[in-house]
Amino acid sequence: MRKIILCGIFLPFMTHASLDKDINTLLDWFYKPEIPDKELSYEADLDISNTQIEADLSRVPIPENPSMQDIIDFQQKIMQQESLLESIEREIEASAQSALMNQHRAGSTLEEINLLETQSETFDLGKRRADTEITRLKQDLVRLAKEKTKLRIIYIEAEKDYRDFIIKQQVRRNFFRTGNGFSFIQWLLSDKSSSDIIKEEQHERTKSERKEQLLKNLWILKTQMDFKEKEAAFLYARVTRMNQELNRRAEHLEGMQADREKLYDAYAGKNQAETQQVSQLRYQQGQTAQLIQDLRAALDQTKIKLALSNPKGLEINYTAEYPFIYPSLSRSISADFHDEAYEAELGRTHEGVDFELEQGSQVIVVADGVVEKVEDGGYGYSFITVKHEIGTDEQVVYSLYGHLSQMTVSTGVQLFQGQEIGRSGGEPGTPGAGYWTTGPHLHFAVFTERGFVNPLKFINTNLAGN
Repeated sequence: MRKIILCGIFLPFMTHASLDKDINTLLDWFYKPEIPDKELSYEADLDISNTQIEADLSRVPIPENPSMQDIIDFQQKIMQQESLLESIEREIEASAQSALMNQHRAGSTLEEINLLETQSETFDLGKRRADTEITRLKQDLVRLAKEKTKLRIIYIEAEKDYRDFIIKQQVRRNFFRTGNGFSFIQWLLSDKSSSDIIKEEQHERTKSERKEQLLKNLWILKTQMDFKEKEAAFLYARVTRMNQELNRRAEHLEGMQADREKLYDAYAGKNQAETQQVSQLRYQQGQTAQLIQDLRAALDQTKIKLALSNPKGLEINYTAEYPFIYPSLSRSISADFHDEAYEAELGRTHEGVDFELEQGSQVIVVADGVVEKVEDGGYGYSFITVKHEIGTDEQVVYSLYGHLSQMTVSTGVQLFQGQEIGRSGGEPGTPGAGYWTTGPHLHFAVFTERGFVNPLKFINTNLAGN
């Protein structure tokens, strides 16, 4: 039963190339596993608006009476969402790399903080040792100062005693001593013997020598005390400077540690923000991918609905009565209509022909017509569509010019064959190029109410300008 219905529907236009996908979709629908006749509710009514597919596409409603413009609108929405999806994927990659970089920087900063903490502990230990050494040297200076004070008093007293002793000795020599050292007067006036007097003289000389040696020893000790005091003072000053330097470095390390902690917080915050942004972008990526899937499904259903509503629609005859010229001076084609290599690389059907053109080359209209639509996509995809009425029966054909960097016409303007409508583009990252372009070129397409057709079959190479 299904096969009979299928043949009845598609027999009038079975040979039309542009309906391959629609036919395949219906074939898949018709060749589902057989179920009992009582469940074949669609046999009496082939209205696809009642199918489960449209019920699942509540976000993308299918027009009740679809036209070719609805198909064009769906295709443009798909291209826009695909461009948006590619942009989201680039943002995800950039945000993920940024998050990874911030995570790496945060880890490196944390290692620096740990190193600074270790250095701070080392400096704290050195500072404590320096403080201990300074305390000890202070005590030594106090002790040496006390000892030096006592020694100075002893030295002054010994020096005075020695001076008095020397004076007495001098008087005795001047008044009681003869030239040979023996005092005759002292012997006459004294009851001592000469030997006793000589012994006293020797004793006095020994005493004088001892006093003199004591003064020398005291002077040497005083000199040593002065040297030790100066050495202690030098060490005290050196340790004090070292302690001050340690304090300065400790403050510097503390400041560096505080800065690194702030930097770590900044990197960690950026990493968290980038990670959250990646999550949000991935959610948006999923939503956009789902929307693209819904749009494609809606496009397929719209094409089927349009085909079912007009099974005896316009049939294209590729004859010389379609007097199209080339849209540019270039004849070199980089991607053909339904190019398999293009589809394998980009994952979608190529519904046109790509002419190799330098950026900013002149683009002309292929035949007389009226500007149907001018889409300025900014740095996205920009294009122009022109409506042509061809032949004696005024069959409607549309031409499309894509990846335009400049557009010099506006909607509703009457055009004449060969008139400039804009400038070519396609260089990645330039106005009008879109996100799917790989280099400068012109995308030229032709479509009717039945869908896109091979534009090269509409070009008459015998016309002027070709």
